[in-house]
Amino acid sequence: MVTDAWEIPAEVRQAIRAGAEYFTNGDTALAQALIQTPLGLPVFTLSLGDIERYELKKEAPDGWRCVAVDSTGTALISAEVLKTKQGTLKLASVSRDLVATKAIRLAQQQLGEIKEKYQPRVLRIPALLVELLWLKSKVGESDLIIPIVWPFKDVEVKDSYLLDDFLKVVQPLIARFRNFPGLRENLPSKSV
Repeated sequence: MVTDAWEIPAEVRQAIRAGAEYFTNGDTALAQALIQTPLGLPVFTLSLGDIERYELKKEAPDGWRCVAVDSTGTALISAEVLKTKQGTLKLASVSRDLVATKAIRLAQQQLGEIKEKYQPRVLRIPALLVELLWLKSKVGESDLIIPIVWPFKDVEVKDSYLLDDFLKVVQPLIARFRNFPGLRENLPSKSV
């Protein structure tokens, strides 16, 4: 279930609590900041096949990204909580990389404009090494996509896209990935 923009579910908080001390190398203050953070977004992961079939209707997130900030609002550390194969949530990683916090920072900047109309999410396409802020419409309008990590220097990227427009941009990249010699030996569509 996807909750409101910043409402972090209790089971996500529990997963952070269980792993924060370990992942922060015993830094109790940093672990507490992470445990108590009010900032989090659901993370959705799509395969190439999902995108090719235009299947972006996942109801449940694959995990959550939460960010601890200091008293000035500066990001200190982010945490990724992901589902295990057994379906339980576990703190999978932490990062002090600002790229990992960018989706939440972008959502914060636009929260006044988007909160009533959109549910912010992190959207990952691991096969393409792409990460996006996905503003999922709550009111039947088109979803908005804001690129965060975009490794394709030969493909011009805009600041934001309507969802359908973004899917048109990414389709040729999927074809390029599938046809790249030596990379996974040209796997058929349903394998990815």
